[in-house]
Amino acid sequence: MKPGLKTAGALALTALLGACGGGGGAESKNDTPPPMTQGELRTFSSSAYTTGLFLPYFALGYVNALITHVGDGMPEGPQPCAEGKGSRTSVYTDADHDGKISAGDSLAIDMTDCATRGLGEALNGQVRILVREVQGDLVDGFNTSGVFTLEAPDLALSANESIAGTLQVRFEQTTHDIPEDSATPDDIEEILNVSQSGGDFKVRYTEDGKTYGNAISDYAAESHYLCATGTERYTALQFSSRGQSVNVGDFEQRTKLIDPLVFVHAEDGGAPGPISGRFTVETRGETIRTTFSSPAAGASNVLIESSSGVRWSGSSDDGEL
Repeated sequence: MKPGLKTAGALALTALLGACGGGGGAESKNDTPPPMTQGELRTFSSSAYTTGLFLPYFALGYVNALITHVGDGMPEGPQPCAEGKGSRTSVYTDADHDGKISAGDSLAIDMTDCATRGLGEALNGQVRILVREVQGDLVDGFNTSGVFTLEAPDLALSANESIAGTLQVRFEQTTHDIPEDSATPDDIEEILNVSQSGGDFKVRYTEDGKTYGNAISDYAAESHYLCATGTERYTALQFSSRGQSVNVGDFEQRTKLIDPLVFVHAEDGGAPGPISGRFTVETRGETIRTTFSSPAAGASNVLIESSSGVRWSGSSDDGEL
């Protein structure tokens, strides 16, 4: 079986919910809000960044789980999660009984206090992956592709966080002009497309006894990962989100990629900071532009500036943007 998949923003996913929607107090709908503070700029930018990269990371993680489950012989019964924390039970439906991943197959994963890489250490609930289309052998082939529907009806990431929604996912591995019989894993480019299906993708969290919600809509992303260099490039990323935040009350925002986000992953699978790229967030009558540039490996300069004239600059090592 080929190595596990490596892409989809593992570098950025420290917290899904962080500070969704902004900072400061709730605004009057009848008044023009004052220009944002530097803290609010950083909060809106950080929220858009982590939310935008979460869905590809989530989607590819479970496509990888499907490929691994079939490659391992479709084991039955409870299996340990990461570092032995919690358990998961995977049930594979092999529609044509060929022992391979093919259209019509599905995988249901039930998790109990399940630790996962990047998503959390106490996942509870079910994720289901439906196979729509397949070209080639996803377990052992290089030039392959698959189209999947990913359903998470009500998945708890922790005692205080949960998500629910459906995604459409297309995953491709290509060696381009290198013949299959002479290709190696380093020759692979992985291409991932993620979009929404069936309504909003919903996020909920509880803080100080109060529940807040975030509805993500019109989501679309495309990323390319070059195995030889560990370079990941987001060529498309856009979505809208609305809901309530512990910091800002009700909010609405629209995120759009301007220049590709490019990351270089460490050889050991570590999580470097963003390397370069630019995106905007439109909210509260302002347009916030975030620009990354990299003076050295592992860290980036970050510039966040609003159409109102407020700006902040610093390093990705600062924790939040």
